[in-house]
Amino acid sequence: MEPQYRVYKRRWYILALFSTFAFFQSLVWLTFSPIASTAIPFYGFGKHGDSLINLFLAWGCIIFCPVLIFTSWLLTKENGLRYNTVLGSGLMAAGAILRCVSLINPKHSSSILIISLGQILNAAAGPMAMAPVSHLSARWFGESERTIATSVSSLLPSIGSAIGFISGPYIVEHLSMTVFLIIEGVIAGVIFIWILIYFPDMPPTPPSPSAAAERLAIRSRSLLQYFKDVIALFKNVNFMLIALICGCSGGAQGAWTGMFDVIIDKEESQTFIGWLGFANTLSGALGGIVLGILGDTLFRKNFKIILVIFYFLCTIFLAMFTLSFPSFISMKSIIPNPKYAVLLEVSLAGLFLGSCSPLFYELSVEITYPIPEGSSVGILTAFNNIACLVLLALPMNKNYINGGVTVFIFVCLIGILFIREKYTRTQFDEQKPTLIVN
Repeated sequence: MEPQYRVYKRRWYILALFSTFAFFQSLVWLTFSPIASTAIPFYGFGKHGDSLINLFLAWGCIIFCPVLIFTSWLLTKENGLRYNTVLGSGLMAAGAILRCVSLINPKHSSSILIISLGQILNAAAGPMAMAPVSHLSARWFGESERTIATSVSSLLPSIGSAIGFISGPYIVEHLSMTVFLIIEGVIAGVIFIWILIYFPDMPPTPPSPSAAAERLAIRSRSLLQYFKDVIALFKNVNFMLIALICGCSGGAQGAWTGMFDVIIDKEESQTFIGWLGFANTLSGALGGIVLGILGDTLFRKNFKIILVIFYFLCTIFLAMFTLSFPSFISMKSIIPNPKYAVLLEVSLAGLFLGSCSPLFYELSVEITYPIPEGSSVGILTAFNNIACLVLLALPMNKNYINGGVTVFIFVCLIGILFIREKYTRTQFDEQKPTLIVN
């Protein structure tokens, strides 16, 4: 008798709940950057204010890689997805609540330590919100829905960052810094309790043949096997090319948007700079969800052509943005830069770059199958954070930032041309019976 495969309606609940956690973890991570001009005098950071705000942001990259090793291993264990999500949401809630302690005496020197500890706890939740995206889609969704599921869960953190660019300045301006931090602490606590109450690890019946095979493998997968898988990934030249392109370009985008307050003239309002970050990030996230649908339908097993087109268009709009400001080419803007034009350039650059990450995640899983999804995607996200950390740490002249990012993305475009597509997991699933929708 042929094996049977089913998908359950509750898969959308699981996706929504995990994505909510990922969304809010990213929003908490970005808390202080969009409101730097308010936070610095509120806490009395003085002349070191900009450096401290950058440090609060950089904790996400610093903590990411050490925790990622644990996260990737945890996902290979039985009930790993549930343990990962409960622990991650708990760390996020603990970090957001701990930061509220700094409100007791904000100008005391201990506030820096308290905020840093809160940011570190939330940063530790980062890998747990980012690494499992393909793992979750493979465990709960059929082969015709995996790309869109990965798109939603992987891009919700970007939407969280986008909302953070405008929600923080708005709340602080109309209410106060105190209210803002308390709101984030309460919401983070609610999300943790919600996940703790009900977040099953997997459905009763697997949704696909590859998911069924993964269930059998997980029972015998040891720590030694995990490290063997990681070594095999680093030896896979095709996968490493994807990891470098996806990780480095994503990290470049994250660092670039985080430095808008440096790139844009100080005369511009904090609100306008927030809207730039919002538009760049949100357009990429929404575009990625649409691209996920197309990846499951019209461009099934043809991801590379989309990546080439989108990276080319991104390079064009980044170049236009670069020429709108003083750069290494000219100390004066070469093309006019009215606000609406700058907003449009930033939005389209974000659309064509930010929307590609789910395709990279799914393509990396396809190329490296049957190595667990959490291991391959984990390396991609690690490269993303390392690149972001390096770029944030570089003492870069603001006139070189835009041009540097443009050249960086163009180099990544050239790299995409050398990727060899291979859809091993999909081919395995297509040889088996069609799933039964329940």
